[in-house]
Amino acid sequence: MGKSFKVLISGQSLANAGDVFYIVALITSVYNVTNSLFYVSLVPVINMLGGFLGGLLAPLLIDRYKLKKYYLTLN
Repeated sequence: MGKSFKVLISGQSLANAGDVFYIVALITSVYNVTNSLFYVSLVPVINMLGGFLGGLLAPLLIDRYKLKKYYLTLN
């Protein structure tokens, strides 16, 4: 296993752990504020919907707005 692959795996693992801690902290905060399990259950649903919609819309936006075109106009 090469060094680059180990660095990639380490980075991905830390990013995934950070995502988990973020969601757990958000769920805890929502529960402490609302004391409602309904609102707590909405946190992962809204998170999942955001990822799903982002995954659908990102390719469309990337195809429509070429990064190189806008990068060249900024310089």
